[in-house]
This record gives sequence, C-alpha cells and structure tokens, in this order.
Amino acid sequence: MCPVDVLCEGACVYHNLDKEPITIGLLQRHAMDHFYAAGGRLPKGTADIGKKVACIGAGPASLACAAELRRHGIAVTIFDKRPLPAA
Repeated sequence: MCPVDVLCEGACVYHNLDKEPITIGLLQRHAMDHFYAAGGRLPKGTADIGKKVACIGAGPASLACAAELRRHGIAVTIFDKRPLPAA
C-alpha cells in the first residue's frame, strides 16, 4: 500500500496555506469501490516476452509506465534513490 499520509497528503501544498491536505487516500478508495461495484476487473499481465526495461524513480509516472509495460509482458526494474517510498 502506498503511504499517502506521508507522500501525497504529507507533501500537499495546502500545508503551506494552513489548510487540511487533500485526502487522496479517500478519493482513491472511492474510485476503486466504484470501479469494482461497476463490475470492473484489473487486467492480467501477458507472459514474459523476454524484454527488459528500467524505470528511473518510483514516482507515479514510473509506476504507471511499469504497470503498462508489465501488461505487455515486458520485465521492469524500478530504480529510486530511496530504499522505500516513504523514506
């Protein structure tokens, strides 16, 4: 699970305005509840096709890229300067 309280909500610019951060975790939960209630299913990956890709940084763009590549059977390694996302 992504620690939104540290990464997204913890880094929200609303803190600079002395306001409560956007509760992205609740928004994500609502979106996934709606997705599953509507009969949605997560796609399954394809068998490995023998290609490899490296994504630099464990941010949203790299994670989305890695997920899409995996769906097409491409092995992905994500490199980030931090040992854990919340570090």
